Amino acid sequence: MMLHAPAHMLSKLYDGNPKVLVLADGLIPFGRAQTHLDHYLFAQGQDGRFILQGANDEAGLHALELPPTNVWAIWVPAPVSAATLEQMKDWCIGKGGERFDAVIVEGGHDELVQALLGRSLQETRRLANSNVALMRDVAAMRESWESHVRIPAEIEQLLQNLRLSSPRLIFDNGETPGQRTLPVGPSERARIVQRLPVGARGLLGFDLRLTGVSDPRGSLFARLVARDTGAVLAEGRTTSHNLTTGWLPFRLQRAMSISAHATDLHIWTESDSGGPVAELAIVSTGLLSEFRVAQDGADARDPEVPHMLALRLWGGLPGVDILSAEGELGNGPLAAFTMSVPDLVVQSVSLTRELSAPYPVFGYMEHGKVLLRPLKSIPSAAVLRLPPTRGLVEVSCEIFIDDKRCETPGLGARIVVTRRGATVEEAENAEGALAATDWVELNEPLKTSKLIARLPDIWNEPVDVHLFSRLPKPGPVPPYGRVVFKGFETQVHAGSAWERSPVMLQASAPA
Repeated sequence: MMLHAPAHMLSKLYDGNPKVLVLADGLIPFGRAQTHLDHYLFAQGQDGRFILQGANDEAGLHALELPPTNVWAIWVPAPVSAATLEQMKDWCIGKGGERFDAVIVEGGHDELVQALLGRSLQETRRLANSNVALMRDVAAMRESWESHVRIPAEIEQLLQNLRLSSPRLIFDNGETPGQRTLPVGPSERARIVQRLPVGARGLLGFDLRLTGVSDPRGSLFARLVARDTGAVLAEGRTTSHNLTTGWLPFRLQRAMSISAHATDLHIWTESDSGGPVAELAIVSTGLLSEFRVAQDGADARDPEVPHMLALRLWGGLPGVDILSAEGELGNGPLAAFTMSVPDLVVQSVSLTRELSAPYPVFGYMEHGKVLLRPLKSIPSAAVLRLPPTRGLVEVSCEIFIDDKRCETPGLGARIVVTRRGATVEEAENAEGALAATDWVELNEPLKTSKLIARLPDIWNEPVDVHLFSRLPKPGPVPPYGRVVFKGFETQVHAGSAWERSPVMLQASAPA
């Protein structure tokens, strides 16, 4: 090995900075050329090795297996034996390969400067050629984008619609049967901790169901915390004067854009009496036992039956202003919130006209789907009973034929929204109906169509959603004519959706 250097100098010898290697026969002083390059003096010892000047501990020396990187010149300011210099050339070319193009300069300062100026001009030309090639590639890429990968107008329109779409209810366990109550701890140390079943990105807020208010002189606090880092994402408070039984909404001005995969909700109260201010509804977690609520560092209530807070979680497009600081909607197109009907409610669908056949003609299917096959001479009918929804203005769903073998065109479907308790005949004739759709014909299997029943006024009471399906005309039952309803949603008026003004959360991290 020709060159030796201590370990702490290896990082400098092999970095990307231009450098000059100086070879000398012994530790002789020399005048360093003012070239703004790193100079490294290797002095040749009596054993023939070139050792980097300043290496006091020979035990820590490392033999270089490769020449240092980005060497512009090897300067020999004082005479060195021709055999040694030839051996150095062979070593550098043999180990460094064809890319090692440093010149060996024998002579004084002027010769070194001249060699470095030539290398500088060479590097300038190389960079200029690389820049021209880069500009040519960028121009070709732009031309390719304009000609071949332009975003279709339909995609641009879809993105624009997404930015204007209303906030959506993304989680709701409030209709779970068997609700119980849980007092909120009277201090931050006795807080309730609830892991949310969604991450932080896109989260717009949450609703808590209050079952009672016990102290009119207190405050309720809420805080969103990133579970993995412990960072506080948002927090807010409200006094007990604003608390009544029912859903209590907490909202952010805009949906969060921070990417926290797991989020915890912390709830606590403070009061002059030192006791709980309010009680919250809790429901069974079912199979989601990892979302059990904790209080005082332990599972709340019966550990054998895990419970979680009754929650409604709202989501929206991350980073887009949706609510003002006062909780009002920030722009006109966001006039309503869309809420998916929970599967537990869809499962309760029931027939209002008896159907009988040796094969499945009606029933709840997975993922919120309802099969209602048209039979006989009159429309098949079923009803879906929705609980009270404040500010209800619209009910919608999708319909399709779920068997691609169906060849019968003109199968029809319809929904009618009525007050609770209306008969099937009244619904079919739209007598006193709150809203109804026209009959929509299904002509292609697996292709979905939308049914939208818009109410003329805001409705806060329970409603029945009647489902109908029929044949194109009375006659034999066609094979594979399976009409399926899915994607049940309600839309609520923003100003009437909540039972009180929302508690605005102040974001503590970029949201």
